[in-house]
Amino acid sequence: MAHTARQRLAHVVICLAEAIGKRGLDGFEFDATNEELAGAANVTPFTASRILREWQNNCAVVKRRGKILLRSPERLFLHSV
Repeated sequence: MAHTARQRLAHVVICLAEAIGKRGLDGFEFDATNEELAGAANVTPFTASRILREWQNNCAVVKRRGKILLRSPERLFLHSV
């Protein structure tokens, strides 16, 4: 079954948050760059950046330099219009 770029990237983010993330009050924080996430999800860095920006806009994640804070995993599957 083929998954969309968004689904593959969401899966990578959730798995990394569960595996290496540090649990805080706001969610799970872990170290990862856009390039690392893109490679793991088999998408281009541009696509990863665009999707991460959408997720940041809908409060699913907070992106800082080299770090991701996963705040709301269920929001990763919402589509921006």
